Amino acid sequence: MGTVDFTQNIKDTVSEPYRTYIDHKNEYAVPAANFDINTNKTTIKPKDVYGSTFDGQLKFVIIRNDGFTRQFEIDSTKKWDDNTGIELDGDWGGVTITVGFAFQFTYTFSQFLIKKQADDGTQTSEDVGRLQLRRAWVNYQDSGAFTVKVFVGNREGNSYTMAGAPVNAQDAILGHLTLPTGQFRFPCQGSAT
Repeated sequence: MGTVDFTQNIKDTVSEPYRTYIDHKNEYAVPAANFDINTNKTTIKPKDVYGSTFDGQLKFVIIRNDGFTRQFEIDSTKKWDDNTGIELDGDWGGVTITVGFAFQFTYTFSQFLIKKQADDGTQTSEDVGRLQLRRAWVNYQDSGAFTVKVFVGNREGNSYTMAGAPVNAQDAILGHLTLPTGQFRFPCQGSAT
């Protein structure tokens, strides 16, 4: 199987709690003037952060330095402009957050092959015959939720979601960041091609 190795313990901004993968990543100190004491809400507009408008199909993401992450969407026919912002409960004035836009990350595995070890210690791939796959798995470390989509031949794909930390895990505490490590198994039912 393949492996995806992301650089660990490196952050792009000082305020992000861990490495996040978002487009247009930027640190943003929320101005105190954005807080409305009457509604107890803080408004953040991407236009104020970046100085330009963005397509409404983009999902705006904020990440607080304690790991709190939230994603916001608007009607796809609109734009993130002067009139479009997000509202957060409470006073966020003076808080520095990491902001950006979500993007879809996809990894496609290469063809699975059986490895054979020769007497001299070298390894070769066995590509003759048919390798029938029933199950596969992904080992993950310090990961949030992800979805595995399996496409076999011309059939419609199946989706299998790893939802993150199990609710009954001892380190799963409400309001705290939990990034589990483990193995996610899923059926694939097809040949390795």
